[in-house]
Amino acid sequence: MAHQTQKYVPTTCVFEATLACNLQCRHCGSRAGKPRGDELSAEEAAKVFEDLAALGCERVTISGGEPTMRPDWLDLISSASKAGLRVGIITNALKFDYDAARAAKERGLGAVGFSVDGPDARVHDMIRGKVGHFERLKRAMRDCRRAELPFAVVTFVHRDNIDRLEEIYDLIRAEGGFAWQVQMGTEMGNMKDNRELLVSPKQLPRL
Repeated sequence: MAHQTQKYVPTTCVFEATLACNLQCRHCGSRAGKPRGDELSAEEAAKVFEDLAALGCERVTISGGEPTMRPDWLDLISSASKAGLRVGIITNALKFDYDAARAAKERGLGAVGFSVDGPDARVHDMIRGKVGHFERLKRAMRDCRRAELPFAVVTFVHRDNIDRLEEIYDLIRAEGGFAWQVQMGTEMGNMKDNRELLVSPKQLPRL
């Protein structure tokens, strides 16, 4: 029997569009804030998307930092979509409202991801370092529903929300999210300065 080589392709990719961010989250592994000095231009990013599609990539998620900090973030969505990729974006929603949702959908955006780290403002805003961010996220979810743009939720599991995950799940269901990604923090970036937030090994069976 002839030997057959298995072909591996990057079917799903994440593109970190910028290190710029308008939040200072306590668990940020990238210590995002200021953009890198040599970030790709929109034209260079478009070539990356074309190359990914040629390699067999099917889906790309545009992330950061905060991708909407780039003035050309809608152009990134357009070029990824034109390359034949299914496009998603992860945003903290500070600059993402109904008009942004409509514009992004028109450019080819298929879905949005929002981070919800607590079932209420006290828990969530503590992690994100901004009072009022929890309410801003809920408005952005409703803006997505109005624009008929699907959204998913990512939750960072930490000391103060590990016993309230069912409440977060209920919130996501009530707001109309289609998927929920639950992830652990690691001791990198800002988490090195906030180790007390980490879930302990003893808590893992409960999780």
